[in-house]
Amino acid sequence: MTEIRLLFAALPKMLSEILREAASGDPELRIVEEMTSLEGIAEVAARARPDILVVGSDGSSLPKACVRLMYDLPLAGALAVSRDGRPVSAYRLRPQVSAMENASTREIVAAIHELSLPPPELRD
Repeated sequence: MTEIRLLFAALPKMLSEILREAASGDPELRIVEEMTSLEGIAEVAARARPDILVVGSDGSSLPKACVRLMYDLPLAGALAVSRDGRPVSAYRLRPQVSAMENASTREIVAAIHELSLPPPELRD
C-alpha cells in the first residue's frame, strides 16, 4: 500500500473537518500537518515533506506561496479548494490545472490519489 502524505493549509474549519474525515476513511491517505493559515508554509512543508498540498483558496487559483512550493519541493501536486469546497483545481508542476466544478469529497479524495501518481505519460 502506498502512503500519500497530505498537508492541509488555510482551509476553513468546517471544510478541514470534512476533508479530514474523508481522508481518514482511506488507508492510503495520511495528514502529516494541518495549518490554519499559509504563514510559514515553506518551513512546515520542508519539515513535513507532503506528497500533496491541499490548500484553501479565495478562488480556484493556487496561492502564490504554494506555487513556489511546487518548484522548491518534490510535491506530486496541490489542490486549491475554494472556501465552500467547490470549485477545486488540481495542479502539477508542469503546470497542469484541472478544474472540477462542484466537487464532492469523494471526487476530492480521487483527485488526491490521481495527483500522487506520475503523469500519465510516465506511468508503466
